[in-house]
Amino acid sequence: MPDAARLWFDAPWWRNLFENTLTVQFDHRMVAYAIWALAVLHLLESLRLREGRHLFGSLVLAGLVTAQAALGIVTLLNVAPLGLSLAHQAFAIVVLTTAVVHAQNLHAGAKAGTVSRNYSIGHGAKAT
Repeated sequence: MPDAARLWFDAPWWRNLFENTLTVQFDHRMVAYAIWALAVLHLLESLRLREGRHLFGSLVLAGLVTAQAALGIVTLLNVAPLGLSLAHQAFAIVVLTTAVVHAQNLHAGAKAGTVSRNYSIGHGAKAT
């Protein structure tokens, strides 16, 4: 983890979020870790519920997020050559599109009653 003095040296502090390359990269990496963890947790929840096509969608999404993270790591290790950087950006569009389609399928399944009653999208609470 970088030293805080290197992450927050610009004034006013909020400029670091946009203009300090080290801070921007650190934030990007932390958000990527969070997205990956959420995708894996969503997959584990789908496995627990055993919801057919929703399980497949969550598996695909977790796989794509993992591939995107791996591509990002490879891009950084190679000091961000243009080709790898563009591939990372393009693959992000694929991941986002997959996440939106999967969310729509979950929402449609909840409306149609094909998602388990113990699964409340967005709240994680049991239906009453």
